[in-house]
Amino acid sequence: MSVTITGSVFDTDMSILANANVKEINLAGATIAGVKTDKNGKFAIVVASKDSWLQFSFVGYQTETIQAKDFGSYIELTTDVESLDDAVVVGGTKKDTGDNTGLYVIMAILGLTTVYFAFKKEKPNTPTPKKVKV
Repeated sequence: MSVTITGSVFDTDMSILANANVKEINLAGATIAGVKTDKNGKFAIVVASKDSWLQFSFVGYQTETIQAKDFGSYIELTTDVESLDDAVVVGGTKKDTGDNTGLYVIMAILGLTTVYFAFKKEKPNTPTPKKVKV
């Protein structure tokens, strides 16, 4: 008999985790069904039974797996900085400073070991960003 499980996903500071993954998985770990949390961290998923396994995940957090019957009204995911070794910067802003027009990216990520910067040079003398260790 299927059952609907509803709840919320937060981090350990009780901050909302929007777009977190919530999956029903089988004993081999394969996904049976899955949803994402909304902008308020809330979700609803239909699972086969209260004996089904739920898996909660979000980038930068440890994945948690529990049985549906043990789920209360919310779950807290713990930060997992060790799993984030690299970051790829995919955004930035275009800035015109007279002789030097180009894409500038400002970013600070704690716990990362490598950040890659890449952009199209718009003027021939614009320095090309490089891979940097942080």
